[in-house]
Amino acid sequence: MARHNHHYRPKRSCPECGGALRIRDGWSKHALLHFEYVQCQNSECGAVYRVQREFTHIVSPTGKPNPTVNLPRAPGSALKPVSIDASQLQLIIPGE
Repeated sequence: MARHNHHYRPKRSCPECGGALRIRDGWSKHALLHFEYVQCQNSECGAVYRVQREFTHIVSPTGKPNPTVNLPRAPGSALKPVSIDASQLQLIIPGE
C-alpha cells in the first residue's frame, strides 16, 4: 500500500462542527481506492475521520489507457457523434 503526503486542504468541512479539515495520513489500496484520516482544525471539536475516495465510473475516455483499470462508463456520458467537421473536438453538454 502506497503512502502519500498531502499538502492541500480537502474541500469538505467537518460534519460535526463545520470546521476546516486537514489530512493527517493517507494510503491507497489500489489505483481506484484511497483512504485518508482527516482531522477537524477547530480546537473545540478535533474530531478525526477515516475518509474513503473511490473512482467508480469514467465520464470521458483517456488518451492513455491503463490495462489494469476497467471502469464502467458513467450513465449518460456517451460521446456525441462526430459532426461534418471531423477536425473539431466534440463536447459533452449535459441535458442534450
